[in-house]
Amino acid sequence: MSGSPDLPWKVRLFVSSLSFLVDVCRRSNGTFNRTLINLLDVKASPLKKPLNGLQSSDIVVDDSRNLWFRLYTPLQIPTHSRVPVIVYFHGGGFVLMSADSKTHDDFCKRLSRELPAVIVSVNYRLAPENRCPSAFEDGFDVLKFIDSAWFKDLLPVNADLKKCFVAGDSAGGNMAHQVAVKAAKHEFDQLDVVGIMALQPFLGGKERIESEIRLVGAPLINLDRTDWMWKAFLPEGSDRDHPAVNVSGPNSVDISDLKFPATMVVVAGFDPLQDWQKRYYQWLKKQGKEAKLIEYPDAIHVQISERWEPAFSAFPKMPRTLPDLPWTVRLFNAAFGFLMKVCCRSDGTLNRTVVNLADLKASPLNKPVKGLQSSDIIVDHTRNLWFRLHTPTQLPSTVSLPVIVYFHGGGFILMSADSKYYDAFCQRLARELPAVVISVNYRLAPEHRYPSQYDDGFDVLKFIDGDDGFKDRFPANADLRRCFVGGDSAGGNLAHHVAVMAAKHDFKKVDVVGILGIQPFFGGEERSESENRFAATSLLPVDRTDWMWKAFLPEGSNRNHPVVNVFGPDSADISGLKRFPTTMVIVGGFDPLQDWQKRYCECVFVTPDWAGQDRTQSQSGVWKVKMGGGQLCPVDHFIPNEGDKSDPSGDWVTFVPPSSLRSISGRPLRSIVDLASPSPSKHLAGGRSLILEANYPSKHFWPLVSGSLAYDDIWFGGRTRNPWNIEEFSTGSSAGPAACTSAGMVPFAIGSETVGSMTLPAARCGVTALRPTFGIVGRADDLSSKDISLDDPFSIDITKLSVGYLDDADMEVVHVLASKGVKMVPFELKYAVDSVQGIVNFTMDVDMLAHFDEWQRATDWERVCMGNLVGLPVIVVPTAFTNISNPPSTDCLRRTTVTTGIYAPPYQKSIVLALAMAYQSVIDHHSTSYNSSTIKEMCKQGKEVHMVEYPNAVHAFYIFPELKESSLMIKEIRDFVESN
Repeated sequence: MSGSPDLPWKVRLFVSSLSFLVDVCRRSNGTFNRTLINLLDVKASPLKKPLNGLQSSDIVVDDSRNLWFRLYTPLQIPTHSRVPVIVYFHGGGFVLMSADSKTHDDFCKRLSRELPAVIVSVNYRLAPENRCPSAFEDGFDVLKFIDSAWFKDLLPVNADLKKCFVAGDSAGGNMAHQVAVKAAKHEFDQLDVVGIMALQPFLGGKERIESEIRLVGAPLINLDRTDWMWKAFLPEGSDRDHPAVNVSGPNSVDISDLKFPATMVVVAGFDPLQDWQKRYYQWLKKQGKEAKLIEYPDAIHVQISERWEPAFSAFPKMPRTLPDLPWTVRLFNAAFGFLMKVCCRSDGTLNRTVVNLADLKASPLNKPVKGLQSSDIIVDHTRNLWFRLHTPTQLPSTVSLPVIVYFHGGGFILMSADSKYYDAFCQRLARELPAVVISVNYRLAPEHRYPSQYDDGFDVLKFIDGDDGFKDRFPANADLRRCFVGGDSAGGNLAHHVAVMAAKHDFKKVDVVGILGIQPFFGGEERSESENRFAATSLLPVDRTDWMWKAFLPEGSNRNHPVVNVFGPDSADISGLKRFPTTMVIVGGFDPLQDWQKRYCECVFVTPDWAGQDRTQSQSGVWKVKMGGGQLCPVDHFIPNEGDKSDPSGDWVTFVPPSSLRSISGRPLRSIVDLASPSPSKHLAGGRSLILEANYPSKHFWPLVSGSLAYDDIWFGGRTRNPWNIEEFSTGSSAGPAACTSAGMVPFAIGSETVGSMTLPAARCGVTALRPTFGIVGRADDLSSKDISLDDPFSIDITKLSVGYLDDADMEVVHVLASKGVKMVPFELKYAVDSVQGIVNFTMDVDMLAHFDEWQRATDWERVCMGNLVGLPVIVVPTAFTNISNPPSTDCLRRTTVTTGIYAPPYQKSIVLALAMAYQSVIDHHSTSYNSSTIKEMCKQGKEVHMVEYPNAVHAFYIFPELKESSLMIKEIRDFVESN
């Protein structure tokens, strides 16, 4: 790779300044202008008081050589959660920087918060004043220091010294290797070095290699500077093949017999040192050591990547802190962050004058512009309560338009209905849905605290419901019976609470049928994982949200107030509100509030501590349940059954499989399966059942259920039910396997399919199902199969795949796969026949497979296409929960019937597995469980919730039309509004 990388202006400025500074300070005689460099090296003080869940302190090891380290400790980690210890060495070519340099201090804070981990950032001696091996000795002495018994008292109780990593960037990456070599030869008392993170390690040699020559003009690093640094660092008279430089060269240290830890080597495509770093990786492999190479083609030297993946399973994943954003969005976020710092005073007041100066306003469209007109209507002049009415003007009067009452964001303290960004966004909603949009200007905090904003919002609903004078200014085709309340950020919070108030009120004309919660502003006293991970984002850091809540809430309240933590300990009960509407929640993958938004949609299942069960816990953390006969059966969770009535002992146990599968509330077996026989060991769950009695007492059974030909879901006089809705049947001849897997009776099951016998019950019961290519598995009693090997799905590079999707595909799957690097291509099928299913129904009567070969050789492309869709490998993945029409009285949810099927070419089932794993690595629909109270509230009361997640979206992404997620969200909202 040649040329120049595309870098943000801040990075270019930093790199240019640092390069100039190094050139000015390094002298031809090998000395360094330390005074000047120290003046310009911005320092950061330790965090003596906790900030955003972190504290740091400086600890001296040897004052005579200025050897000390900064200790970073995450504070909000449960004591039972063990966290690794990372000994980190800063970069700087062995001549620059220190442990308190601001750039490295900021990075170590990120590491400590986001992994989380205890970070020991070492301040070692620098060259040319202290040459090799001074730095290596300092690094190793710090390891011995933290291994001492008395240092353990300075560590948090959950710090795990047996899980210690040495890490560093540039020169620090070189140091990490050298110190690890020393550690491998030493016997520690408490410490165990288990891994190395070498981030673009500063390595070299006498030879000039290809990347050094090709990237001679690369930012920051060039041959002239690196040669000077090596000369300043190495012992007098040494050359660059010294083992401290060329660690894999002719003079390298043999580590083949050492217990050397696993190593992650990070390489950048615009780093002149990359070929040396790759040689180091290859050398480690030749030495028989575990190593992983991670390359970032567009990165420069010391551009510390935000997307490292772990090189070894023991090391936690470090997520990105910001996606790639257009400069306009970055500028807005930076300006907004600066404005908040200036205007939010420590006494809880706000500099409203400066805020208003910076808040650009937009006038209403008194004349139609691009099919839209708007006007401002006053509700109550005394409290400045008014709204902007956006009305589409180019639609026939016969077209009924929904009404959206919209509340702007701004943390309850900023913005207004005529703020330029919100005016433009509401215009987009009105035009593109289309809809009549009522954008409410409500009172702001801290001048007006809770509940002023909620009162204003509800009063607007009552105003449009009852003010006859307003009727003349309202479009005739506006349908108040299809009224939605919506909002973003604080406005999303407002929409929820106004909907609660509306559900308790009898309106004459207004009927609130839906809520649009766009990244709603929720929170709590607890610090969620996403808040800690994105604690320092410019737009919405934790300290800013804390300030906003304090300015908004009644004096003396905390963040567990029910208007903040709507699902918290003090939350309002809405289970009795039958008119509470369907809710759509938009979540961004880079929003610090995302965990609170997800909690709003769903609660996590907690296994109760049932009395009367003898439980022990294995070393792996898996619970073992002692059953009759004294035998221990390993399970992940368990739910005791209510007992089958035909079994007098009453000690049936419904096993719940590992958390990667589905768990539900325990039910008697008969509630899932209609049994034709009084004995539960016969025809279990329909189909042919194999009852395994080995290693179990005779009265306990473990069912392994396979499919068999049947008429839809009718089984030998009985039917198989959907565990999530036992009033509904699980359709398809392999309904038994799907139902039993969904119910947690078996961890997995096998089935058979001609057309839909596996995919349909999987979609109905909400489980993941793989149907391979026809011919891979023999049919009926023919156990023969083609000898087709299965490629390892982990070896599939999904970024090289192009995947087409139909316009009715689940867009969440499309968005997630696109975010993982898959090329997603929209297309449509234009069939001449009325129904593709009609082809299937017709051919099923004469045996689908008899025609399959025929169709492959036919000229009828439509039937060939249908035959291919039937015969291709496909995986069905659950995409979300939804409420059902006329829910039964039982407290149960079901999966959406419209799941997503991912197809691949014949015999390429590894591709569909790889794509499904990529989707399910981001979205947890396949693994999230629900507690009974949430199920009761959401299903029995008909509270339907749709969550749409955009993995690469930041908070407030929707106000920027240049972001693709903004346009995708408008489409999702349109679909939601049209369906209600």
